[in-house]
Amino acid sequence: MSAFLTGKSERENNAYKEARQGFENADFLDEWPFIFKELKRLGVATMWSEDQPGLGAFNFRLKGFRNQPTDHYGRTLWLQWKGLCMNSQSQFEVQLKYLKSFMKSYPGKRKFGFTFFSDLCHREPGLVHAADGGLISFFESLKNENLLNDTMFITLSDHGARFEVVRKSPQGKLEQRLPFLSLTFPPWFKRNYPEHFAALAKNTRIITSPFDVHATMKHLIAFPDKRFVETGGVGASLFDPLPEGRACKDAGIPENYCPCLSWQPINISHPHVHEAV
Repeated sequence: MSAFLTGKSERENNAYKEARQGFENADFLDEWPFIFKELKRLGVATMWSEDQPGLGAFNFRLKGFRNQPTDHYGRTLWLQWKGLCMNSQSQFEVQLKYLKSFMKSYPGKRKFGFTFFSDLCHREPGLVHAADGGLISFFESLKNENLLNDTMFITLSDHGARFEVVRKSPQGKLEQRLPFLSLTFPPWFKRNYPEHFAALAKNTRIITSPFDVHATMKHLIAFPDKRFVETGGVGASLFDPLPEGRACKDAGIPENYCPCLSWQPINISHPHVHEAV
């Protein structure tokens, strides 16, 4: 989330402004270079909502914000919310209504809305299936109401199923390291920008990271101009072709999260193994 919303790792941001709870002189994250700040300066309306405040990306281990970071911020509601339903409304459906309401607001004005589901996914394995029908209806409504005609819609996760038995399997190890990412564009985008679309298609076969999604969002601010995409950082816009031989380190992915590992059996009598256990 740090890479996605600031273009820098948590370590880089903490080196500039320590925000980890329990650390000496730890402070709030307001000075971190969140993309919301640049968008606000450019007149873009912003919205952010995470439905499990205790697990919030910048509240679980970090000190959170002193000031509200976006124009619309769902945290106040979710701090009062109890359980998966309230007044016969499911939690995830309220999130989707909130996002859709924001998408329909501010006619003629650019917008950046972001919602993140946590509660439904963290209670027990398989419970997330309860949202299947609601998610289908949500995406169908966006299409039917023409809300995607001038929108890049990003659907992503921070990880897949990584708890209990599945974590021990090869699939579980990939779920931990290879989160879902989908970019949806209006039909006219491919016709109007064939080279950019071709680069996107090519890049689906190359290792990428949230740093790249951040650079892509910055590219979109003045698209196709790249004036807001910094050079020299880890992330690269997905609208440009990435190098064929790109490795995890090139995308800013730490070794323990790299899905391109070659697993090998080890000698369980090795001192490193004994030290680990």
